[in-house]
Amino acid sequence: MKQLPKNPAALILIWIIALILILTGTRWFLMNGFLQVEQKQLYKDIDRINQTLNQTLNNLSTFTADWAHWDDAYHFVIGKNPRFPAINLKNSVYINANINLLMYFNRQGKLLAGAAFDLNTHQTVPYPAGLKKYLSPDSSLLQQKNVNVTTDGFINLPSGILLIAASAISDGNKQAPIAGTLMTGRYLSTTLIQKIAEITQLHLSVFTLADIKQNNSLRNIYQQLLQKGDQTTEIIDKNKAAGYQLLRDINQKPIGLLKLVTNRPVYATGIESIQYYLIAIICLSLLLLWIIRYLRQPKRHALEKSLRRALKNQEFSLYFQPKFDLQQQKITSVEALIRWTHPTLGVIAP
Repeated sequence: MKQLPKNPAALILIWIIALILILTGTRWFLMNGFLQVEQKQLYKDIDRINQTLNQTLNNLSTFTADWAHWDDAYHFVIGKNPRFPAINLKNSVYINANINLLMYFNRQGKLLAGAAFDLNTHQTVPYPAGLKKYLSPDSSLLQQKNVNVTTDGFINLPSGILLIAASAISDGNKQAPIAGTLMTGRYLSTTLIQKIAEITQLHLSVFTLADIKQNNSLRNIYQQLLQKGDQTTEIIDKNKAAGYQLLRDINQKPIGLLKLVTNRPVYATGIESIQYYLIAIICLSLLLLWIIRYLRQPKRHALEKSLRRALKNQEFSLYFQPKFDLQQQKITSVEALIRWTHPTLGVIAP
């Protein structure tokens, strides 16, 4: 069996190299594990935001269905209740329901009543530009064929991203033939974003396509999402990480980007744990080196004591080792070597 180097310096060097390899590998393995945990948490945070957004859409859909499946509304759309808008479609409806848009259409897609509403000024405003492209006769919003199904999602307008819901108009019992469509909408406004951020306890931002075009970092993330999926994560620095969700409209076209920023407690805890671990490994290594040195001392002292006796007992032998030149094919010199033959240990290696 090959013996370990007896030179303490060589032994220490080997141990230091091994220790560096162990520490480097351990650090990489542990940090990779912490990063995976951190990434999973980011995806969970994205899902929480999506759930909150879906709940907001569900609330909008519920309101839309309630107002679509109403005898008074149904009779208005079929021409039997002309006073319905004046009596029911007042500003308080928009304010209480937190909606920016309410529109009644007949089966032919003709707008019969409704308005766009500014929740900040509490006043009606013109219908937003860009809305018309989503209201073609074959639009999924206007082609409502089932009174029990409400279409909801997002649409992209120059004024911002709008949460939209559409429901078939029928009587209160949902027994009458479908008479048209009720469509309502709510902007994904700063107020709504802040509310979602408060519910999820996350820092949240929404970027439109125009915002993305003006920011190189967002543009790179956007391209990555288009190629690899609707969600991704990013490490910003040692304290912050970000998650991204691609927003699509009711036609599944990309219309924006949702970004959440969160602290990195897992990373911070991981770094602290690794530091303690490395300190423990170094301390144990130093202790082990000391134990090895301590265990070697008795043998060393015994050899030193035997060395004095060896001189007296003539335990040393002289050997000559020739040096042969292969090119000249002759012995060019000899090397004198002293070997110690210990009475119990045998020949002592140099």
